[in-house]
Amino acid sequence: MKFRRFYFESLDSTNVRLAKLASEGAEEGTLVIAAEQTAGRGRRGRPWLSPPGKNIYASLLLHPDVSLLFVPQLALVAGLALKDTIQIYLPNHEPSVKWPNDILLNGRKLSGILCETTKTGQVILGIGVNVNMVASDFDTDLQKKATSLLIEAGHDFDTSEVLDAFLNVFKRLYAEWLQAGSLEPFVDRLHDESLLTGRRVELNVGNRKVSGIVRGVAKTGELLLESDDGGIKAFSSGEARLLPVG
Repeated sequence: MKFRRFYFESLDSTNVRLAKLASEGAEEGTLVIAAEQTAGRGRRGRPWLSPPGKNIYASLLLHPDVSLLFVPQLALVAGLALKDTIQIYLPNHEPSVKWPNDILLNGRKLSGILCETTKTGQVILGIGVNVNMVASDFDTDLQKKATSLLIEAGHDFDTSEVLDAFLNVFKRLYAEWLQAGSLEPFVDRLHDESLLTGRRVELNVGNRKVSGIVRGVAKTGELLLESDDGGIKAFSSGEARLLPVG
């Protein structure tokens, strides 16, 4: 896969701009990068803080020859690629993957992934990485929940270099995923490197909440939860909240 880059000083959303390019016939590997997003968003339409010149805001167009049911798995593949990339720059840190689409470091969010499909079945993989934000860039509430490479390392980073490193890692993992046709090559990693494995969570699924202990991730991408009412159940979507120990 070759990457064709489109760089913008400011966009409402890199995912939105890439969707437009996709509708005009853009090829796999088309990459939209912005120095700033004025309407960046994460899962469930939540806003994504996107100040100018600080972070990575990028969206990559993919044409995987798979069922659309498999597309959510790409967020986990990208999550592992982001984790590996972060460890290149923070070798003494241990980031973790939080199903289904976040990377956390020391319990605080460092990166998020947003996978969307186009009307023609293409996949837009959006990533946001907090790179050079300082604590004062975050709202008071977010200072307890988010972090950046700069905050963790004590110095700034070249966002283009970090993005290139991610693309190199993701390209390799994406090829492995396509060849396997599932997350099977990554199941052990998703078990061992997950924030949630072995911990009690409350999973918000639509209008209901399910509590239990996370036992891992299936090769099809579902969260495996040993629920309080007995048995291991698989969930393809939901919002997991860690519960206090004891």
